[in-house]
Amino acid sequence: MSEDENLKKARTKAKLSLLAVITIILLSLSLAVVIGLHPISSAKYQERAQDFKGALATYDKGLENSIYAVDPQIYVARAYCLRRLKRYDEGIASLEKADELHAKYPTFFWMVGSDHSPVQYRILIERGWNYYARKQYQEALKCFDQALAILQMDSAYQGRASCYEEMGELKKAEAEYKKATEHTVACTRERAHHEVGSFYRRQKRYDEALKWLDKAQTYEACAGVNREKALIFWNKGDLDKASEQFHISLSRQRDPRVFADRAQLRREKGDGQGALEDIQSARQMDPDNPVYQEEERVILSETGKLN
Repeated sequence: MSEDENLKKARTKAKLSLLAVITIILLSLSLAVVIGLHPISSAKYQERAQDFKGALATYDKGLENSIYAVDPQIYVARAYCLRRLKRYDEGIASLEKADELHAKYPTFFWMVGSDHSPVQYRILIERGWNYYARKQYQEALKCFDQALAILQMDSAYQGRASCYEEMGELKKAEAEYKKATEHTVACTRERAHHEVGSFYRRQKRYDEALKWLDKAQTYEACAGVNREKALIFWNKGDLDKASEQFHISLSRQRDPRVFADRAQLRREKGDGQGALEDIQSARQMDPDNPVYQEEERVILSETGKLN
């Protein structure tokens, strides 16, 4: 083979290699755009702020796009929002649609969920929580058990723990919450330890709760953990520490529940104006919540500002 032919082949190979690199880059960029615009990526911030109506609207808007309309994960996410809005039957219908799409396109979509759990697992988990919300604990347990048969992961153990807790079987609940911490992935370790701390806080075992909550914060600086700590200090009578923890929580995530909590704390401390500002912030974020509406009316009455 002549030198010219060798040079020609080398140039052709170089061009093909460059074309392959460019193709990979373009595919990666396209995939990044698809993921970045995915409704789940957009709505997660609304969910964290407890804006479930807004998140649901984001999902429904996303389903207008044919690329996302066949993704069962969106229907699971919709079911979560519908459950939080107490629209349970609509949530079940959304899960049935997720099941249908998953059966039709079993390997089409990869994992958008940060925990990388299979879609069928997430469907069962959400169905379990739907039963739980309606106090059908035995049915919920069946769903969580079916999920565990697919994947041993913390969220299924937490579901079982919550059922046992509501059923008054506290030893079983405690064991399941702790078992959840043994079956986590990197992005769920904070949640698993947080749940144990929350359980101990509800049982008024405050020192144990704080240890688990401190451990949770070694994995992630979660606003929800600071809310839990605030409730503990409040129950222990340390209102200043409680106020500090509410402040930290809100600096990390604006949450109407935390504003409402702090409003009650400020009322207890005699800060009527601060309480009013907080409850109005809660109402602004969740205007249809009847509890916040009534609390605002009470605080307005106490401060002499009720018309």
